[in-house]
Amino acid sequence: METNEETQIMRKRNMKLFPTYKKLSGDYLFYYTIDFLFLTQIKHISGADVVLASSMRAIFGIFLQIPANILVEFLGRKKI
Repeated sequence: METNEETQIMRKRNMKLFPTYKKLSGDYLFYYTIDFLFLTQIKHISGADVVLASSMRAIFGIFLQIPANILVEFLGRKKI
């Protein structure tokens, strides 16, 4: 079990890291906007195809998390 002091140290560390996480997530939102505009205007791919490809990438990412998690547990590198 973690002591109260260890919990406080982890909370302080997470509070320091939160602004960095927030900045990175904002950049990720801009990535999808720029990606969509690039593919539709420069590469002349229809908007429906871009949305379909993005959704398929997200779906496969979700489904591949299960075998990846099983593989990591099998290799023993997952820290709880």
